[in-house]
Amino acid sequence: ELPMIIMTIHHGEEVQQRKLPCDFLSLRMSLYQMNLMRAPSEVSVRDVQAEFTSDDPLGQKLISLIRPGDLLSDVDVAIHQIKAAPQAIQEAMRQKLMAGSFETISDIAIQRDHLLEEMCGFRQTYYFPLVCSTPDEDGELHETSVYDLTRYSEEIQDAIEADQTRDIDTMAMYFWTHDQKVNESIRSKLLTCKWGVASLGFTLYGQVEVTSTESFTEKEVRAMKEWISGQNSDGLGEGFENRPIETEDGDLHVHFWHSGNDYFIVTDSEIDQELHATADGIDGGMTGMSM
Repeated sequence: ELPMIIMTIHHGEEVQQRKLPCDFLSLRMSLYQMNLMRAPSEVSVRDVQAEFTSDDPLGQKLISLIRPGDLLSDVDVAIHQIKAAPQAIQEAMRQKLMAGSFETISDIAIQRDHLLEEMCGFRQTYYFPLVCSTPDEDGELHETSVYDLTRYSEEIQDAIEADQTRDIDTMAMYFWTHDQKVNESIRSKLLTCKWGVASLGFTLYGQVEVTSTESFTEKEVRAMKEWISGQNSDGLGEGFENRPIETEDGDLHVHFWHSGNDYFIVTDSEIDQELHATADGIDGGMTGMSM
């Protein structure tokens, strides 16, 4: 376990304490309760006279990297990236921290990326269809043509990355499946899961880029598809679809999941077949989710 780090922040006569890492909402609430109406990504350590304490040598090493100009969000993310890292990477990061290999909190993310790249032995991309909707004058959402999405691919990608700011390299820590043996096997080799979009033909699709130390079995691929579907419907995707994306033509809501029979999740080795089936007007059903 990463040692506890306590952050104490000040604004006027108001004082708040938080254990790090914590989620952005909790951190934002602390600022609001101090009548500081700014996001953690807009507030520096200096702005709130932040003080950090830890009883553990490793925690103290982390604290020594923090500078007055660092943003509170960056400090939290840096600590979170170590805590949420796969075990092998977490151990390597601990050793580097204690050896004094880092000079700033930014070095943590850089070194973590290097370690992830070194350990990566397998890459696989999963694709799924997107649905988009726009609000009317009363705020009610109405589904619009999915082909409109290609015009806004950059805005959508930026929004997804912003939505994953804290977990962009650590979504893998949330993987779970009910089959204990499969769960343990996947978690032992899973490194990263990054959501994004990709233009295939004239249509924009959602994608999840997965890296692992070694390849997955067919059973494990099915488990990954089920987990991604769950994240799309009730997890990451549920939160994302409720946040409008600003475009030159107005607000746009993008949905990673829908309940229709034409919904699918397929791997990069299966996507061509799914696209051909779609182009031919064949109902692909849940081809990508089939057991």
